[in-house]
Formats: sequence, C-alpha cells, structure tokens
Amino acid sequence: MWIDIDEIHSKIDNFDYKKIYHKYKKIKKDKKLIGMVARFGPGKDYKTVIDAVEHLVKKRKDCQFILVGDGPYFESTVNYARKTKVSDYILFTGAEYDNYYQLYNLFDVALYSSFADGIPFSVIDALALKKPLIVSQNMAFNEIIMNNQTGVHFNPGDGFDLANKINTVIEDPEFMKTLGLKGYDYVKNHFDKNLLIQKIDKIFVNNVYFSDATLIDIDVLKLNEIPNIFKILDTGNLNYKDDFM
Repeated sequence: MWIDIDEIHSKIDNFDYKKIYHKYKKIKKDKKLIGMVARFGPGKDYKTVIDAVEHLVKKRKDCQFILVGDGPYFESTVNYARKTKVSDYILFTGAEYDNYYQLYNLFDVALYSSFADGIPFSVIDALALKKPLIVSQNMAFNEIIMNNQTGVHFNPGDGFDLANKINTVIEDPEFMKTLGLKGYDYVKNHFDKNLLIQKIDKIFVNNVYFSDATLIDIDVLKLNEIPNIFKILDTGNLNYKDDFM
C-alpha cells in the first residue's frame, strides 16, 4: 500500500472550500467536525458511532458528525440515528468522489470504528492529512496506530468509550495537534510513494538487467509501472547484478 502525499496536499492547498459548503449546506462551520469515511457495510460498525453521538451530545452540543460513504447498511444506519434522536448532529453525505480529500480535510477529528478491516486507505489518508485519529482497537490498526501517539484507541463496539475518547481529544487542542503531526510523520516514513520507490531501488541495487541486455533504471519508472516489474520477476526472465542481496 502506498499513497502520494504531495498529490494529496496539492488537492487541498488553495482549494475554494465554498464549493464544499455549497454542496453540503448543513455543514456547521462553528462546530467541531468529527468524521468517518467508510463503506456502510458489514464490519464497519457505524452503529457504535451513532451510539457515541448519543452519549457525547449529553455532554456537549458543539459537535457535528460527518459520515461519508454508501453501501447496503446506509438506510438502516440513517434510521438508527433517527431512532436514537441524534439526526440533528449527523450529516450523511453519501458517497463522495469529486471532493473526497477536501471534505476529509474539514474534519477536526477522524474516526474509524471497523472491527473487521485490514488497513484501509481512509485511515492512511486521515494521517496524511494530519488529522487526529480515533480507531477501534484491533490487530490491523495496532500496526500503525500507536495509542496516544499516532492515534487513540477505543474499545470495539463500545459507544460510551468512543464518546469519552472523542471528548478527551477535542478538549485538548495541543494533544490534537501532536496526534496529527505524529500520524503524518508515520505515514510519511512508511507509506509515501517516494519512499516506496527508494525501497524498490535499493532492492534492485539501482539497476536491473534483463536477458536481452536492456538496462532499466528504477528511478525513472513511473509508479504505475512498478507492478509490471513484479510480473517480469515471475517470468524468471531476469539476471541480477552480482552484488544483488
């Protein structure tokens, strides 16, 4: 998995956010915006997020939740929000493709409540955007989200605990900033496209010789050509340099 951090920030820098506010007129700019980007499907556990909203708004009214995505559980989640009487605190955007990063960038805090995922791109994107991130504690997330360092853990399926963690984070602006910066540094050092290219360059010791004596310089390869290298490797049509490995 890799992302292009420079490209992400080029999409949000100097963007006219009036477009977002015009499209989503219910966004409340004077509130703390807490968001989650994920498909409404099995294992994502939006129910726990709704439960957290119910608990949190008993303590404070200065928050709005923005839930971005679509899927088979969308309608049932909207209905559950109505049932728990927290619809006024939640904006369901549906799927967002055109201005995904710009909408994400409005969040003050990002959430990910899934208990059945690997490492989704939306989690990596949140870190790349320097967002303080609160995730359910599971083995996949533990790999990159170190509790109270690159993010904050909450007990899976526990809306009360999630509400408390959200409250703790937004009560402390310095903590929010530290989480965002440490998360960004982690992604920059482990998932950035340029780092991936450097790693591949090192593995191939800068150059790869093919049987037809063609010399390929890894540095000039485009990222979307990288999978083709591994296809070539599978054919065995490759001669390594003597000092490879």
